Amino acid sequence: YKNFMDGVMTVFREEGVAGLYKGVGATVLRAAILTASQLSSYDHTKTTLLKHGYGDNAKTHIFSSVVAGLCTALASSPVDVVKSKYMNDAASANPKYKSALDCALKTLRKEGFFAFYKGFTPNYIRLGGHCLMTLPLYEQVTKF
Repeated sequence: YKNFMDGVMTVFREEGVAGLYKGVGATVLRAAILTASQLSSYDHTKTTLLKHGYGDNAKTHIFSSVVAGLCTALASSPVDVVKSKYMNDAASANPKYKSALDCALKTLRKEGFFAFYKGFTPNYIRLGGHCLMTLPLYEQVTKF
């Protein structure tokens, strides 16, 4: 594609409106897993720290954010790997996978469990950084 609009128009001409929504299911699933793991692990960590005598302060928020980033990366990495493999495969001339589930099962059989955590470190750096910035900021904004 030459640019964004060329990509949209080409997909629309060749595949119709449905083509514009390919992969939306996997993307929505990833977003749900990411958000659920991020917010629940942050809240649980912070609540646990508060129950054990830690104050409701920046240190507690930062530590809880780091834990949330780790939990988020652990929960979303398998979905990211399958989504990337499946979307790249669907664009190839000879697709190997019939569905995202087929991709996940074949990956598990051929490459093993840890294949779902390829690229974990950069993923954690990205998600950890995101959590580290947004969650303490959220705490400060809600105090007003």
